[in-house]
Amino acid sequence: MPVVEDKVSEQSARATRGSEKGRIVPFIVVGSVCAGLLCLFHYLAPLEIASVTAYAGIVIALGALVCLIKPIWWPGIRRRKVAALAILAGVALVLVGLFWPSGVVRTEALEGRGTDN
Repeated sequence: MPVVEDKVSEQSARATRGSEKGRIVPFIVVGSVCAGLLCLFHYLAPLEIASVTAYAGIVIALGALVCLIKPIWWPGIRRRKVAALAILAGVALVLVGLFWPSGVVRTEALEGRGTDN
């Protein structure tokens, strides 16, 4: 009889190992899609790091708020404590994006363009 129990425990151990590897695939897919979209948006119009940081913080905070209300498994936030920490991280990113110093933009002189100079 011990041989049967060993086979059952070995099969359940294999199933557990396989499911752990399968859990990372959605993260890779979502990360790849986000990176591809970010590259596409940057190609179409150059992105400012401050606005990307602020919007990323908003998305993270809203997603974590959903997980705080009802914890879901696929974003990797299974406990409400982790969701609360993710909300704080999202708010921190928003604040970093808002207080990021803006760059200096210089334009050409307006001589010869119909001005009174």
